[in-house]
Amino acid sequence: MLQYPHSMSSLVDRPSSNTPRPLSEGTDPTLPLVNPSQKQLELIEHAISVLSGISRTFKGESNTDSSAEKLSLRCAGDELKDRARQNFRHTIIELFSHAPRSFSCAAAVREFVVETAQNLNRDLTRDGVGFFRTWDTTIPIHTPKELVAEEFGNFCEELYLRIGQDKVDSIELAAWIEWRFNARIHPLADGCGRTSRALSTYFLGLGQIPLPPFTDREEYFEKINLPFEEWLAYYTGHIPKQ
Repeated sequence: MLQYPHSMSSLVDRPSSNTPRPLSEGTDPTLPLVNPSQKQLELIEHAISVLSGISRTFKGESNTDSSAEKLSLRCAGDELKDRARQNFRHTIIELFSHAPRSFSCAAAVREFVVETAQNLNRDLTRDGVGFFRTWDTTIPIHTPKELVAEEFGNFCEELYLRIGQDKVDSIELAAWIEWRFNARIHPLADGCGRTSRALSTYFLGLGQIPLPPFTDREEYFEKINLPFEEWLAYYTGHIPKQ
């Protein structure tokens, strides 16, 4: 039976002096590496299993239904399925290898999110595809294209504030990340779902909490489009009990 705490300590680095800290501190690849624990490796494979049920990319589908302007991925079918899963596995292992990270400022959080998204999309997006979404989607609650970069910055600022609390509710944090990043802003040219769930897997995994085992993609997106408190109740209800 999995055992885990419901909360974790602040991940914001609070310096004891007024000495300026590098903007990238907390995401420095030269930080000491720690091999992921066996439990963390199990949580990664569990997350891949969950995404295999609700992520079209993990099923080998390069979907462009959200806009005629969205380009398909480099590959499809089994090749896409294998690359997407490999990228996810390697990305989360890398995150856990530097865990737990602390962040000195919102810019460090932004770098952390950008690097995570880029690693997940490695060898998947086509040449010339930028980082941000540059088109409006068919989903009304998604941020308009001209506000995507600004709202992405706001997301990183709020994430920095949330992980800076003295006690961080890991489950609420993960639910908020998926809700805000994927269902509201949807900022990336591709990989919003994978990026939001990778971040959730990481922050939940710090407390050995598994990603909720959603199996019904249609129900998942019906619930994530609800107001946050309703989505949080649904999300929390799917966390396996101790």
